Amino acid sequence: MILSLVFLGCKYTCPLTVNDMKAMETQILNKTKKKFKMVLITIDPDRDTPEAMKKFMSDRKLDPNRWIVLSSSSENVRELAAVLGYSYKKDKAMDFAHSMLTWIFDQEGVKRFTRSARKETIEEMVEAFLRID
Repeated sequence: MILSLVFLGCKYTCPLTVNDMKAMETQILNKTKKKFKMVLITIDPDRDTPEAMKKFMSDRKLDPNRWIVLSSSSENVRELAAVLGYSYKKDKAMDFAHSMLTWIFDQEGVKRFTRSARKETIEEMVEAFLRID
């Protein structure tokens, strides 16, 4: 599984994250038959409603067989973010100031790779994914 936390109204880093994840998806599909999921979890559950998430998936042409966009309570999202080392804070200028992280998890739910603010390349992410048994 490749996972990132985003908010759908973001105009800055979240679109880059989603585009990078789409590029990872394409490269993985070209290199392996392994099944995998691309998961986005919103940090803005108040505005990112199920209808908004469905429209987001359609607008971005995210394959619902592979992509999952999730929401939960603000408390659950905050707890997950803390466990993953993802920081965010509501900010009037940008809605949210937040980290830019993407993770790879294996089938057992073990975190195997972290991409931080695009420091690691898409190719490094793909290679890390392919190394998972």
